[in-house]
Amino acid sequence: MPGKQVLLIVEDDRKVSALYGKFLSEELFDITFANQGRRALDAYDILRPDIIILDLNLPDMSGLDVLRSIRTERGDTSTCVIIASASSKEAVCEQCNELGIQGYLTKPFDLTSLNEAIIEAHAGDASSEAGPEILGVLIVEDDPKIAALYHRFLDPEAFRVHIAGSGTEALAYMADHRPQIIILDLELPGMSGIDLLKELRDNRVDMATTIVIASSHSKEEIVKECLRYNVQGFLVKPFNVKQLTLRVLRFRNRHMEDLKDIGWDPELT
Repeated sequence: MPGKQVLLIVEDDRKVSALYGKFLSEELFDITFANQGRRALDAYDILRPDIIILDLNLPDMSGLDVLRSIRTERGDTSTCVIIASASSKEAVCEQCNELGIQGYLTKPFDLTSLNEAIIEAHAGDASSEAGPEILGVLIVEDDPKIAALYHRFLDPEAFRVHIAGSGTEALAYMADHRPQIIILDLELPGMSGIDLLKELRDNRVDMATTIVIASSHSKEEIVKECLRYNVQGFLVKPFNVKQLTLRVLRFRNRHMEDLKDIGWDPELT
């Protein structure tokens, strides 16, 4: 399994910090908290985090100044920065975007939005790795109308799509085929999506397949359980199917980078 991501949370509200600590998976993230801007910069210099969740209203300096210091003074344009703030002013959002952020969450937000923002923002650029390869995608979805939408909006120049209407049908298909990506609904007849996920990650020790959850579920305990089984993305229904190809490629590319970082060779699995 890929190593933990180093996550720096810059937040001066103790209650909000406690919520982050409660709901962000300790199995995926090595979390450090900073309640002031200067402490955040000190922690940044020591840790070089993979991801920063940054509040804009801090007691000693603004979050915007923290972001500016990281991007300009320290010259770091690659660390994933997600703004989490009660401010939704257009001018503030524009300033943050100009400095290069990967996500903007307006408080209050729910756990699903937070996890989606972190996973997708850190997934990277889809265009850099797409190449000429056509990727095999297994859609595990029992609703034929939704399955038809996937088939319609997944770019045939990037994906070869197969649809399974149940977990059992998906496993039968995988006995003879090896899809690179699985888009998995959680509510399936017979075997649940969670049970299929466990079967793939635990019993079959399949870490190379990129698994994206697509479900109307946003309950905290379900999201956390999926994260424990190393999913690469969440698509919370209803979602914009027109962006489906881009989002799935992002999840896949980030997954391949993670596997490469730990020396995992997908060809040997």
